[in-house]
Amino acid sequence: MAFHGPVYGLDAELAEKRAATYDVNLENEIREWMKSVTGEPVVGDFHAALKSGVTLCNLVNKLRPGVVKNIGRGAMPFVQMENINAYLSACKTLGVPENDLFMTINLFEAKDMKSVLQNLATLKRVATGKVAGGSSSAPQPFGGGSYSGGSSGPSKSVTPTPPPAKTAPPPKPSPPSGAPSANFCSGCGTKAPAGAKFCSGCGTKL
Repeated sequence: MAFHGPVYGLDAELAEKRAATYDVNLENEIREWMKSVTGEPVVGDFHAALKSGVTLCNLVNKLRPGVVKNIGRGAMPFVQMENINAYLSACKTLGVPENDLFMTINLFEAKDMKSVLQNLATLKRVATGKVAGGSSSAPQPFGGGSYSGGSSGPSKSVTPTPPPAKTAPPPKPSPPSGAPSANFCSGCGTKAPAGAKFCSGCGTKL
C-alpha cells in the first residue's frame, strides 16, 4: 500500500497516523477474497491496482451481475473517477452502510486507503452474509450473483406427505335377531313403536 504525492502540515500528520494504523494483514485477506470472487489476483501496489475503479466494478458485478452497467476503460482521470463512483453506488445498492463508503478522491489520490480497505472489509461481510456476532443475515442481499460465500452442500428436495384417505363410516348395526320391528298404521300411515298394538294417530288396531 502506498501513499502518493507530498503532503505537509496537518495533512502530513494525519497521513502518518493513517499509515501507522493501516492493517496490512487485512489488506492481504481482502486481496485473497477478491481473487476468490473475480478469479483474478490483485497484484502489486494495492492503490495502483484499485485506482482505475475497473477492478472494483468487476468485483461488484461478480457479486450481482449488471449492478454496474458501464465500466470505463480509459486512462483519463474523470473516466477512472466515474468508475469509482459507480462502484460506490453499487455498494449502497448491495447493502453497504453509508458510513462504510469512502470519498472518491481518497482512493484516486490515495489520501485515505484505510477507509478504502474498511469499505472492502464491510462489502466482504455483507457478501458472505455475516453480521455482528457471526450470524447469517437474512434475507441475502445479493440475487443472481455468481458468488455464494461458501457452499452449504446440495439441497434436498422434500416430497410433501399426501393427506390421509377418507374412510367410510362404519355401517349401523343391525337390530338383534328376534327383536320386534316398527309397524306402520294401515289406516293413517303413522309409524308405531315396536310392540304397539294400536295406532297412536287414529287408534286403529295394528
